[in-house]
Amino acid sequence: MSSSLEFEFDWESAEVGPPEEQATSATLKVLLGGEVLTRVEDRRAKTVRPAIRVSAYPLAHWLAANWWRLRWEPVRDSVDWALSHELPAVGHGYVWPNVTFSSVNGVIRVSACRTNSSRQGAAADLSPIRYLDDASADVSAEAFEAALDQFITSVVARLKLMGCEDSELEELWEALKAERADPDQAYRRRLEATLGFDMGEAPSERLDQLKKASTAFGREAIAEIAGAVPSEIDWDALQERLRTTRQTEIRDFEDLRAVARQAAQGYLPWQRGESAAKAVRTRMRRENGALSDEDLSSWFGARHEFGNSFAVALRDHPDSDALRISLKSRYDTGQRFEWLRLIGDHLVAANPDDYLLPATNGHTARQKLQRAFAAEMLLPIDDLVKRFRGNAEDEDLIQETADDFGVSPLLVRSRLVNKRLGSGRLLR
Repeated sequence: MSSSLEFEFDWESAEVGPPEEQATSATLKVLLGGEVLTRVEDRRAKTVRPAIRVSAYPLAHWLAANWWRLRWEPVRDSVDWALSHELPAVGHGYVWPNVTFSSVNGVIRVSACRTNSSRQGAAADLSPIRYLDDASADVSAEAFEAALDQFITSVVARLKLMGCEDSELEELWEALKAERADPDQAYRRRLEATLGFDMGEAPSERLDQLKKASTAFGREAIAEIAGAVPSEIDWDALQERLRTTRQTEIRDFEDLRAVARQAAQGYLPWQRGESAAKAVRTRMRRENGALSDEDLSSWFGARHEFGNSFAVALRDHPDSDALRISLKSRYDTGQRFEWLRLIGDHLVAANPDDYLLPATNGHTARQKLQRAFAAEMLLPIDDLVKRFRGNAEDEDLIQETADDFGVSPLLVRSRLVNKRLGSGRLLR
């Protein structure tokens, strides 16, 4: 379920600092689904309180400046990513809560952790305040945007009321609203953020290539690829290669798509993918057991090219019962998995405007749905449970299951761990 994000504040007077910071001095409380993220122990006053005394201006400015990256940039292990997604980066002399905003699965995951001197070093021991609570929840993109909009708008209004006209924040906020209202400009900013760049800093040539590709292949498809494939792509060559690949037809496509979409219910992507796969297997009258290459090809055509930088399919239109497929893996088990990821994408996940269907290593909702669909198609969870009762870490049984179902041992292990039938040691 999606949680709410709220910024609650009461304006206060201040006599030090820049005019904008004085005008927006406040006690600030941040809530995530009703849980307070700003509960602190004030070591000097020897008190515990739910709100912090800060200026709202630097926080509002940071949120506006990083709006596109907060909304669209996938998680990266880098200092640059942390500076755009972790609240302590706001700085300006204030001790901000240890809150991180991560764009995951089509929602914004908000995570907060308490001040921990053993993890955060000597600075935590010297800080006058200590944050006391851990919390984590997913906030829908709509709710996240609404919370930021309300907070920034309130700060701008406060600045005007206090005589701070034409502030840098106000200029930035007006420009951001105009960009969001322009579909073409908003998409360009989204691509920049997805690539990991601040506004206006991405190479214009690369952005132009991606926007051109989006016209040919679909905006959502190109955004998926941009966030997961670091290298530049020769889009003309890719299109030519796919156009010359023989089409593979999906048997009873309309019926399969109808039952898959009807079954693909649930908040989490993996739930939707798994449910869709179960419905497709039922339609195939193969609820359980291994699916051979012959079983798969009789329903989904044949595998064709491989060796691409990522698995991809091309369709003529969203209702087409035929795909042109190019896979990445050179191994049989990997090809089977990629093949079914693309089938699941076409049946359930793909945006209606997409002609290109990518299967990448990304962590988006679409990619997770694909993986869950392929995993359940190839290795039904009911079969897994029957085989591994009490034997989840039996390596011989893992290999035997992989051979019997035509999957990799890694897929068997990951399914055992994901379904809590085995320990995390299985994936090491």
